[in-house]
Amino acid sequence: MVFKYMDKRSAGFWHKYFAVKPSKNFILGLIFALFLGMRLVGLGGDIANSDEIRWHVRSTAFLQALKTLDLKSTYQHYQPGVTLMWVEVPTRVAISLFNITKFSVVHSLYKLPIIFVLALLLFIHFKFISEIFNRKAALIYAFLMAVEPYLIGIDRWVHLTSFETYFSFASLLALLVWYKKKSQKHLVFSSLLLALAILSKTTSLILIPVCLIVFTVDIARSGKIRNVFLFGLCTAIFFFILFPAMWTDSARVLYKLDRSIRGAAEGTMRQDTVPISLHNYFYLLVLVFKISPITLVLFLLGLKKTRKNLNTFVVFFMLVLYGIALTIAGQKIDRYILVFFPGILLISALFLSELKPRVRNIFLALSVLNLIFTIYIYHPVYSAYYSPIFGGTRAALRWGVYDNSGEYYAQAAQYLSKKPEIIDTFVPNGWDSFAPYYTKRMQRGFDLKNVEYIVGSLNTNRREINETICPTMEKSFGPRGFPVVFVFRCGKG
Repeated sequence: MVFKYMDKRSAGFWHKYFAVKPSKNFILGLIFALFLGMRLVGLGGDIANSDEIRWHVRSTAFLQALKTLDLKSTYQHYQPGVTLMWVEVPTRVAISLFNITKFSVVHSLYKLPIIFVLALLLFIHFKFISEIFNRKAALIYAFLMAVEPYLIGIDRWVHLTSFETYFSFASLLALLVWYKKKSQKHLVFSSLLLALAILSKTTSLILIPVCLIVFTVDIARSGKIRNVFLFGLCTAIFFFILFPAMWTDSARVLYKLDRSIRGAAEGTMRQDTVPISLHNYFYLLVLVFKISPITLVLFLLGLKKTRKNLNTFVVFFMLVLYGIALTIAGQKIDRYILVFFPGILLISALFLSELKPRVRNIFLALSVLNLIFTIYIYHPVYSAYYSPIFGGTRAALRWGVYDNSGEYYAQAAQYLSKKPEIIDTFVPNGWDSFAPYYTKRMQRGFDLKNVEYIVGSLNTNRREINETICPTMEKSFGPRGFPVVFVFRCGKG
């Protein structure tokens, strides 16, 4: 077994100086090194996702509101994104103090604390899974989280999706530890994590019915109802304390949050891009394209074990509830599937942990090979990943589930910025992802007579690119073998 390989002399050294079992903690260290490595290498020059600049603006306004004690203005967005803005505050202060202006450096500094918070949350996942199930399953879960391609990609974004996903799952795991140990500190910690998840995105409220299942079983066994009230009260208190706008304008904040939750049933109808017969299966279709094929197989094989006990049933119920809620909602955005990943990976890890070592190691090796394939095809933009067994990016475009949220615009901007002459470039789509990396002149589309380059991209509503103003395709960027962003040269280029 891969977990047992160090000799007795080495084990004695580690135990003497660190009082740990090296065969376990060394592997855990390698897994977290892999997790951080895949999320840190090339950070800053990889992608500015489509919403990122807007979140930087909101974080600036959030910090300014704190400085001026205009606390009601800390409510910057309906989602509400408070957790992300709190995490950005120290970085923003440091950047101002040291007058750092180069975008790729500033960009990486904003992303760094996000990734380290996610790593901390993964460690919390690991600890709780060890207590609920066993350490072997927890190690495998952490490994799968470290190498899951699309998860790696979204974790590198400045956005709310990963925070919502990691915080909400940590909250559920803490609650399951409380149910097992009846430790009040885990109950309070779970409420804190849930408050942070809701402060990231209000869709984390979906977790409340899942938590109520745990409380219902506990009440049936113990007859005590006070714990559910304590949980609710602590969640509300943490939500209030960590959201400064609630201190001075709670009625308005709660009203707007309620409106935003109701409004989730409206908005962008992305399912219209897929065949009519699959409209109700938009997220399922996106999920099979975005998840690793090895994980998908393991999850399907492990499903039959979800009814073994309350813990696995609750995790499965969470997946079902998120699926129903997202299907009902009108807003269809591919990255929202990220909330499914921890539950799917946990069920996969539990199944994998019960296999014979030789079979288990084959699956782990296949996961590593899939990661190597992902690096070769998609580096450094892993959010562009689509499963190779379903045809990759080409098939995703054909099925109407391909979405470009800023992928590979940074590479096009960096390419054009290296040209010695001053040039005019027009970017009809993806301007927010292109502009931060671009150092030359940009046209906004009002007068294209002097444009020398046009940067175009594929998307669900642009499955082919035919530029008539600038007909010469000079350079392309994207997954190896199927580019999605193109630099077209005009007559003056």
